[in-house]
Amino acid sequence: MKYIHKLFTAVIIVACAIPTATLAEVRPITFPVIGPTRYSNDFGAPRSDHTHQGNDIIGTKLQQLIAAVTGTIYFAAYPQPSYGYAVFLRDTDGYKYWYIHINNDNPGTDDGLGGGMNAYAPGIRGGDPVVAGQSIGWMGDSGNAEGGVSHLHFEIHRSDGTVVNPVDSLNAATRIGQSTIAPALSGEILPYGEFRGGASIAVGEIVPSRPGLEIVTGAGPGGGPHVRIFDRLGNRTGQFFAYAETFRGGIDVAAVESTPVTPAAIITSAGPGGGPHVRVFNRQGKVISQFFPYPVEFRGGVRVDAANVDTKNDRPEIVVAPATGGGPNIRLYGVDAKPVGFESEFEEWWRGGYDVAASEGTLYVSSLGGPRRASVRNIITQED
Repeated sequence: MKYIHKLFTAVIIVACAIPTATLAEVRPITFPVIGPTRYSNDFGAPRSDHTHQGNDIIGTKLQQLIAAVTGTIYFAAYPQPSYGYAVFLRDTDGYKYWYIHINNDNPGTDDGLGGGMNAYAPGIRGGDPVVAGQSIGWMGDSGNAEGGVSHLHFEIHRSDGTVVNPVDSLNAATRIGQSTIAPALSGEILPYGEFRGGASIAVGEIVPSRPGLEIVTGAGPGGGPHVRIFDRLGNRTGQFFAYAETFRGGIDVAAVESTPVTPAAIITSAGPGGGPHVRVFNRQGKVISQFFPYPVEFRGGVRVDAANVDTKNDRPEIVVAPATGGGPNIRLYGVDAKPVGFESEFEEWWRGGYDVAASEGTLYVSSLGGPRRASVRNIITQED
């Protein structure tokens, strides 16, 4: 990675050595910034040690940057190199489009500490495809533009490396008012479309008649309590709402594979803001059982997992823990909602919340939040 950064730094600093196109050329592009901007034909303008190899499109900090073409992201700078955050695209004709000085500040500041989360849109990674109009990041003043006016330095390069003056392409570009929705990547599932609240996930063979694992998702905070089920190819095979559709605290999910004595099941728990309500469903969304592992007034949310932790029997257990605000009350239940065990690994007074992970004969718990260092502990093993 250090080599790559040095390479591209050298490309930019010694830009005067790159062959430059003298004839006008128009590429069919989407204008790379959404909203009002201004720019001029500053291509070739003198700089301290080179001539300007692109056009500066001036706008406002955090203005949305979008892909000018459909093609591939062949470079996305991270960590931030000396010239700032940058994304380089390549279209199907081999032309390259450089976006430089992408934002590096936290919102409302000029601190230079925003990191990649405030530079790039989700899904911007070298090697991934991109479609014209897709959001790629936000305008800023990173790198050697630090402290100056927010702008996008935009370049176009032919496949042979010749730099093309972008101004005619920008003048002829198609402008759009909102970014294009990017399609799913190969092997990617978008269980809730453009919803940005995240999702919990579990896998299990919950349809014995169909070989292979199924993927179970639960919408994160801000989404409804929506459970969706997918096969390995990403085809949706089922869905249901685990709680009232108006609940927006997010849900956690777990999957139980069928055994000779228990059917396959999907386990859900309500996130922060909801009561400590754990429900057990069949794959059609019919409630098999339900229970409250903590006092009904508790509103810190519940994390859940399931496996045959106690190998002295062949029945899976549901493991629950308070997500926030609760003590170290790690509890185990049967699929029939009957309590079968209790564990308390952390201090009785600790209220930072927990997560749990279970597999056959094993149970791990981790601390969440608070001032303590992250701690993962094995609290049950097969030998117990």
